[in-house]
Amino acid sequence: QQDYGSLELDRSVQGQTLTIGEREFTRGLGTHANSRIVYDLGGHCTRFAAWVGVDAEMKGYTNSSVVFQVFGDDRKLFDSGVMRLATPAKPVNVDVRGVKQLALVVTDAGDGINCDHADWAGAMIFADVPLAALQS
Repeated sequence: QQDYGSLELDRSVQGQTLTIGEREFTRGLGTHANSRIVYDLGGHCTRFAAWVGVDAEMKGYTNSSVVFQVFGDDRKLFDSGVMRLATPAKPVNVDVRGVKQLALVVTDAGDGINCDHADWAGAMIFADVPLAALQS
């Protein structure tokens, strides 16, 4: 669910290369505030990692502001604080052992959704079980 556009895989919400500051990423999720992306982990995964930030496609706009949050079974595991276009990418690296439902949330930082293009760049979920076990 998101308030503008649609979730993009390996692209920004506008379909461009995921870029935070000057750093480009080939993989990740491009979204927009307010959004909530939910994964069913079933308690089988160990870690979630990503780089988060406002996509550089918003250059020239001064009102981009978002907050990235990660929840495991409704428990907050990460909060980026308010991020703006000039804020460098922040790393996310959280323990998700035992988590059944992982939620990646982007809020509008309380000032509306204008220009709030948000990237979960390089996003990865790690598991310590064989892939076949996750598919059963």
